[in-house]
Amino acid sequence: MAAALKHADPGTHVTAIFAHRGDSLVALAAMRAVRGSRYTPVSKSIGDSRSSVPTHRLLASFEYPTLADFDPDAVPERAIVECCRLAAATSSQTERLVRAGFLTQAEAQRVATYGCSELITRTYSAHLYGEALAAYVFTIQPRLAHVLHARLGLNLLPLFGSGAAPTKETMSRLPTAPYFAKWTEELRRVAPGVMEREGATGVLHYIAARAPSRSVSCRISLPFLLVANADLGTAIARLGSHIESDRPKPTHDRRSVCDSHPLPPTGEPTQALTI
Repeated sequence: MAAALKHADPGTHVTAIFAHRGDSLVALAAMRAVRGSRYTPVSKSIGDSRSSVPTHRLLASFEYPTLADFDPDAVPERAIVECCRLAAATSSQTERLVRAGFLTQAEAQRVATYGCSELITRTYSAHLYGEALAAYVFTIQPRLAHVLHARLGLNLLPLFGSGAAPTKETMSRLPTAPYFAKWTEELRRVAPGVMEREGATGVLHYIAARAPSRSVSCRISLPFLLVANADLGTAIARLGSHIESDRPKPTHDRRSVCDSHPLPPTGEPTQALTI
């Protein structure tokens, strides 16, 4: 949660799931979403240090595809929402909370089953208002992209199949330089033979050819496109139906209350689901 709120851009929303007992509060899952603000086409702003889309400032040379419902030469940054810093408590962490009496076993299981779905559906709902949205960019690790594809049915498209690299500014300043310093070595670890023969671009093509339909163990976050079309609306409706059909009924016992605090149409920086 602290990471999601740190270095926030204008237009940032953070969706989070909390557990609370009395005055104590623990974040169980969170995701940051940043809506672009410029009219610059997304195809023209990759690698631009002034871009309003965070990944455009961090990475150079990746490419958006031209699709029937997405034209990167026509879609402006302000029609893009970048989703990043998606994180959830591990099973060992939630087990400790159960043993400490902070969560029930049922609550821990619900977070494991529906945590990502809650974050995605609420982020989607938060951006239904105002100007039309063309797409989301998920900057996440390929293994997580596989989870969102296989479990949630999100049609994520890799944007790095023809290459991507941190910009010079990204590699020379805080807080980004330490994280991206491992870029080359991490790609080498993923596919050492490909790295030897084809370099970093070859490894990125290797990952893009497999993700998100297959899980790839790569510990750097890479950009994936999720077009805001009818297929996405159907997927979100299905996820919402699954969540609501299994939502526990509210009781007066604070241990089992599940309160929703949706983002109002006018926009507030944070929305929370509290267990």
